[in-house]
Amino acid sequence: MKQTIAILLAAYNGEKYLKEQLDSIINQTFEEWTLFVNDDGSSDRTPDILRRYQAQYPDRIFLSENTSARHGATGNFADLFAKVSGYDYYAFCDQDDRWEPEKLAEMVHFLKECQTTYDGPLLTYCTMRITDQNMEPLCASLEEYTHAALGRRHHYLKLLLANYVPGCAMVFNAKLKDLLSAYPEEIALHDWWVMLLCAAFGRIVHKDDTPLSNYRQHSSNTLGVTNTRSTLFRILDNLRPSVFQKHLASLTNCRRQAATQVQTLLCLYGSRLSAEQKEQAQKILDLLTSRNPLKSVICGLKYPYLGNTFYERFTFWWFTIPR
Repeated sequence: MKQTIAILLAAYNGEKYLKEQLDSIINQTFEEWTLFVNDDGSSDRTPDILRRYQAQYPDRIFLSENTSARHGATGNFADLFAKVSGYDYYAFCDQDDRWEPEKLAEMVHFLKECQTTYDGPLLTYCTMRITDQNMEPLCASLEEYTHAALGRRHHYLKLLLANYVPGCAMVFNAKLKDLLSAYPEEIALHDWWVMLLCAAFGRIVHKDDTPLSNYRQHSSNTLGVTNTRSTLFRILDNLRPSVFQKHLASLTNCRRQAATQVQTLLCLYGSRLSAEQKEQAQKILDLLTSRNPLKSVICGLKYPYLGNTFYERFTFWWFTIPR
């Protein structure tokens, strides 16, 4: 039986790069795909571009509008996520990237292999090549570009604190989709929530180091990534007040989102977590909401990820104390 995949694309004012991404989907070597696009009220030529492609591929591309009360990338994805079901696999798609022709074929094949030994919720993510706005390569991988050694273990503990895989790098199976069912309104980042639930109740597996997607960096990125170059460079760069304040705002927002997400996880899925998982989540929530910087640093530094260096972790735990 053929395996099918639903590609979920949340669109908003993406006219500049949208056609290049759509072409990269159409040119996939894996042919059993269906593209679902949800537009969030675009005011540029995005709807016209989408209608032209839909007219060319009426059995492969389906268009809808975000009619929910939630907007922005996560609200748009959440609305689309609730509309699509019945597929073997699911992939998030950003409107401004470009996929390699073998992306879906290799990732679906890899997931099928993983499912021969594991029958639960499963998510894989590919290596992403970082490019500039013209698709000129900047770095061979997201991991190298951000100097964050993502690792292949301790996903649950890491994801309680921060996300490290963009949604556009993911493909996951129907069992994870069924587990998610819907996005709670409190969740600020759709991909982080998917990763966290899979870490808690399933398995996350990295495909390999072959770049299968091109992650375009440009001035209109919703999030994007930062080239930290080195720990020393990060420290020296942050000596400039404007840079440090921007960095601090990002970390403070991450801490606030993490606290909300952990609290939501415990509230909605606490009865399904193992005793160890529940204890870990509660300890991290207590730290994230603590107003004691000394306690935050002493207890928080033992947790993995979060920039992966002492400087990053210290900045996170000391300077982002909730007000």
